[in-house]
Amino acid sequence: MRDRLVRHSSPLTAVLAALQFNQGRFASVELNVVLQNGLNDSEGDLAALASWGSPAWPILLNPLLRDGAEVMGDRVGHFERVLRGAGRRVNRYQQIGARISRSGIYPLMMARPARPGHVQERNAHHLEDLLTTAVGGK
Repeated sequence: MRDRLVRHSSPLTAVLAALQFNQGRFASVELNVVLQNGLNDSEGDLAALASWGSPAWPILLNPLLRDGAEVMGDRVGHFERVLRGAGRRVNRYQQIGARISRSGIYPLMMARPARPGHVQERNAHHLEDLLTTAVGGK
């Protein structure tokens, strides 16, 4: 699924290898996750997330921008409990970056009214931008 959402990014194995090789260049590494009901919220997805990367890297659970509103996936609470139980650091955000950033450095993620018929396309672009930025692709 990630390959369809983030078409111009390297495979996760290559991203992980690059992060580990260059870890000294980063002040921190954070895993930004947007859970979408039925898309990436299965127990298998949870197990993969719990084991991916370094336990020192915090996992940031972010809302999905849908129809101009921020929506949390139905299983975010479950993911948070299991990840914390596995020893992972987890932060859960209720608002997208533009609303939590005082400097407004996330202009592509600003909530705005949806145009009829363009909701899914716009959300896919926002998610692609978020995921690509999270792995350093853009």
